[in-house]
Amino acid sequence: MPTATAASTADQLRALDAAPIIVASHPRSGTHLTIDLLRRQFGSCDAAKQFGERNDRVYLPLDGLRPERDTLSDQTALDIIRRVPRPIVKTHLLPGYREFTGKSRVWVDWLRDRAQIIYVYRDGRDVMCSLQHAAHNWAPNETLSITPYIQQSRHGMSVAKYWAEHVRQWMDRPNVLAIEYKQIIKSPRETLEKIGRFLGMAPRMREPYLPPVIKSAWHSRLIRLMYRHPPSTALVPGKVFRSRAPKWREAFDEQTCQVFQQEAGDMLVQLGFESDDTWTSRQRQPQIHVADGKQLLDRMAGASQPASN
Repeated sequence: MPTATAASTADQLRALDAAPIIVASHPRSGTHLTIDLLRRQFGSCDAAKQFGERNDRVYLPLDGLRPERDTLSDQTALDIIRRVPRPIVKTHLLPGYREFTGKSRVWVDWLRDRAQIIYVYRDGRDVMCSLQHAAHNWAPNETLSITPYIQQSRHGMSVAKYWAEHVRQWMDRPNVLAIEYKQIIKSPRETLEKIGRFLGMAPRMREPYLPPVIKSAWHSRLIRLMYRHPPSTALVPGKVFRSRAPKWREAFDEQTCQVFQQEAGDMLVQLGFESDDTWTSRQRQPQIHVADGKQLLDRMAGASQPASN
């Protein structure tokens, strides 16, 4: 099928009746948990795919349309958008979408005119642990330990500071529904009611409220082959079987706490995760390291939790 030109893409987008829902987040903050919750509980979001088709065809992975990525054609993106009245659009980008240039800007313009935005966030310290854990799964011999990992430069600032900036920019936008990751897990019914009011749609309240946990890459591949409405689109980074990322109280030592406080501590207070900066001196659990390999995996064997990617 020929690739749509910028003009024809813009024309086709304008002709659509779709009212997209953007699910934005910093990576490892509950993106797929939120996407799958919407798909499970709101019929207008529950897109179908073909058997064997990729699981990310039931939502639009917007970042794949960036010119430097170019992993998703306009025509495929249009096909995804047309599948349901309220298509879900996933992004990890900052709200300015500066990466979208040239003809790809038609997507940004259309979303700004049509989309409602849900921003899901998580305690940045646990985000750091999850990011480093995922990186270790992909490249165990190349991943830094937690303190230098959160200090390394990304997007012109440290990894920790970028998390805070990501949250700040999205929450500063008007008409954005912000949802905390743990609240989805602890209070799914109340969260669904809140989302329903924001979107102007009644949730199904299908029990169990939350989507199932994907425990392995094989499980994900089986879902791809066997389901038109995949129960979960969660990603399993690196290893065949999912292992739990350490909690920040397990992974952070005193130096890590001080570094994170310096780079992003104000955002912890703003979000209500801490009341002040004295958290850095409170008692923590014994530290463990992702690089400890088998010992860590043994401690985490059998543990499961909803996907946070």
